[in-house]
Amino acid sequence: MTPENIIEICVAIDIAILSISYPIIVDKISSIGDKYSSEYISVLFNNEFPQKSVKININKKEYGTPFFKLTLFATLVSFIFLIFKLEPLFGWDNWVINNSAKLTVLFLTIFLIILFFIWLGKVALYNGKSKTLLTHIISNYNMSKADTELQSYHLKAINELAFYAIEKQDEHLQKTLLEFYYTVFVNIRKKHDKSNPLVYPIDLYFLVSKLNEIAAKNESKLRVIENRAASGCWLLGQDFIDIKISDETYSWLWRNIYTICDSPRLIKMFWAHSTQYFKLRLKSVVPNYANEQGKCVIINEKQVEDRKSERNRFLEFHYALGGLLLYRKQYKTLPYLFEYSQYDPPEYVLLPKTPTDIFHWFEYFRNELNRQTPIDFSFRYSFPELDNLGNRRQVNY
Repeated sequence: MTPENIIEICVAIDIAILSISYPIIVDKISSIGDKYSSEYISVLFNNEFPQKSVKININKKEYGTPFFKLTLFATLVSFIFLIFKLEPLFGWDNWVINNSAKLTVLFLTIFLIILFFIWLGKVALYNGKSKTLLTHIISNYNMSKADTELQSYHLKAINELAFYAIEKQDEHLQKTLLEFYYTVFVNIRKKHDKSNPLVYPIDLYFLVSKLNEIAAKNESKLRVIENRAASGCWLLGQDFIDIKISDETYSWLWRNIYTICDSPRLIKMFWAHSTQYFKLRLKSVVPNYANEQGKCVIINEKQVEDRKSERNRFLEFHYALGGLLLYRKQYKTLPYLFEYSQYDPPEYVLLPKTPTDIFHWFEYFRNELNRQTPIDFSFRYSFPELDNLGNRRQVNY
């Protein structure tokens, strides 16, 4: 028994894959990510099996070729053994050895066909429905090792799909994106060392900033994603974990405010969430008094002062927001901030409560010498068009 007919079939299949299917699919691969204006989805595809490259170091230089292409080359090279009939080594004489060239082509062809259909499935996935692709990338993100370059690429690609969803008003992606980002932000906050302010990965800051830019241009149908980005909900947290807001987070929050300051709808979202955050998450720490050697001392004085500092920083940010709205002549938005309350009777937690508070904050912004540390508000809270030495003091004004 000889595998003559099988070999002709194998050769025909290999030639068909090489000459017909392969060029068509390569053309499809070249357009992966174009639909989403993405730079990273194609990178993820090139890390998928069997598209992932096999790399070899030769003379300190790295060379690589996709695993599928390497298998295709190996299959074509195996045809050489059919052309040149060599005598068996060491005088071996049995059916397997005598038909080894044909069996090699057969097994490589079977392997190539399996890889081809896997490869075809991956190409169809990356060129197919956006929701299916998003689910696949999220799954790979969850399985990838933490804090690796590949995981970073997965996050960047998911962010690009989020931008696509907002810009194209693709409501099918909203639920999946919300669940993913909720999990990401919550996990980061749970794993964070509570003794230090939290700095998020830069890709998450860029995500929220870009979503604010898109939301500021037009009203979106994806209201929940828009709300999470514009309100500061993701960056400030959706839990009750006691974590300090870092200077980096404040800086990115101000960039977002700078972007949406002319959109009353988005500013109202931000103020509403900030009111809730200040009331529930930044409650004043009650001093715990004790009698030590006849003296009344506060045993949790550090916690009391730290919380007071956090509250003042938060209020400073929101008073700067009020100044920005006044500068931008958003006179219809300002009354909303003055009247907004989530409680009955009304309680305006982000506003000064007494004339003493008003004079304190007026002097705080006006007089640098009265602050414990010098702060240049023109850099911390930049205003549109007030970005040079000649006019930046108007920010304080």
